Amino acid sequence: MEDIDKLKLIERIENQVSGSMFCRWERMPDGKRSVLFISRNIYKYLKISEKDIMTNPCILLDNVLARYIPGLKEQEELSYHTFGILDYELEYQTPLGQLIWLHLRAIPDKGANCNVVWSGIITDITKRKKEEYRQQKINHEFRMFSMVNDLILNSSMESALFDKVCNSLVNFGGYELVWFSGKVHLSEENFIIHPVSYAGNIDYLNEMLMDIEREKYMKGPTVMAYNSGRPVTTNDIENSEDFGAWRCTTRKHKVASSLVIPFMVGDENYTMNIYSNKTRTFDDHEVSVFKRMLKNIVTAVAGIRGRMGIKTQWEQD
Repeated sequence: MEDIDKLKLIERIENQVSGSMFCRWERMPDGKRSVLFISRNIYKYLKISEKDIMTNPCILLDNVLARYIPGLKEQEELSYHTFGILDYELEYQTPLGQLIWLHLRAIPDKGANCNVVWSGIITDITKRKKEEYRQQKINHEFRMFSMVNDLILNSSMESALFDKVCNSLVNFGGYELVWFSGKVHLSEENFIIHPVSYAGNIDYLNEMLMDIEREKYMKGPTVMAYNSGRPVTTNDIENSEDFGAWRCTTRKHKVASSLVIPFMVGDENYTMNIYSNKTRTFDDHEVSVFKRMLKNIVTAVAGIRGRMGIKTQWEQD
């Protein structure tokens, strides 16, 4: 009767606390572990049945993202020896492929035969972590925007401004590669696209440009941006048809996302190309920040050219 009452209490708590799962496990002196109890909510959030976990406790650890395993083991080891609370946040991938954030908080106690038994709660904190990430990302983007505005105020040469922007976005912004392209018409129908300024993974840029053939070239994101006059965002390069011609190159250099924004200075066409080694990098807010950034850059370049009485800085270089 006591166990039934405990289960009913746990179910009531789980219904009140969204995303909560209760668990008890023990560790023997030889390092072996066994799950003593896992609540029914485990399937709702982790998509693994109670039976599977009780049969094979390692199945839970197998789905924790690899970069969190050392920290989790370290925290358990510390808790095992000091009887301090085990408190850890990690990312977990369900068997269905969904990534979620979990917070594990468990209290250790001495069990029989020198075993240590933890009683704890696992909480789905995905919503909170996503909001934290969103706020951190927005703050970082505004710091980049402010940094580029400072560069604009302190630059008197067009080429130096573009170089500084590329270097700052790579070194401070954390992007894999940033480059500006220029479009030069050879005739009414033919044109070439050339790098004006760049920083970051130059090997990727060189290999990408060497790979270009006319047919492939016309299907790439940079040409698409020039032709449409609108930003082209690719947040999953590995599965994007637009990057089909450069698939081997992007895999080699682990480039996962890209953003290409076209802009004009006078009657000249340019693009700003930004690459990341993470998927889903460029959301609508980040694109809007870069568009505002470019608007200020264009105004600055036009001012520099006006003061110097020249039309095209790159023709002089």
